Amino acid sequence: MKPFSDQMLARRMLETRDCGYSFGLFFRRSSRRYLLLVSYFVLALVAFALFQLWSVYYLMLGMFAGCIFRDIGWVRTGGKTWPFSLKVTDWDKVQRLADEKDVV
Repeated sequence: MKPFSDQMLARRMLETRDCGYSFGLFFRRSSRRYLLLVSYFVLALVAFALFQLWSVYYLMLGMFAGCIFRDIGWVRTGGKTWPFSLKVTDWDKVQRLADEKDVV
C-alpha cells in the first residue's frame, strides 16, 4: 500500500471540511478496501457453506460483522471529535500543503 503524502491528507481534510464528516465520505474513500474485504469474506463463506463447515462459517460471519461494526464505531468516534478539529486546525497551512507541487 502506498503511503499517504501530506498533500493527499491535506486535500482530504479540506474535502471533509467542505462536505462534512459522514459515513458516505468514509466508505467512498475506502471503497477499494471494502471491495477486497467483502470479496474475501464472501469467498470464504461460500467455501465453508459448500463443505458444510457450519461452525467455521458462523465464525467467519461473526468476524465480518465485527469488521463492519469496528469501522462504524471508528467513524462515529471521528465524527464526534471533528467539530473540535475544525476549531483548532490552521486551515491556511492545510491549504498551502494541499496546493504544493508534487515532488517526486
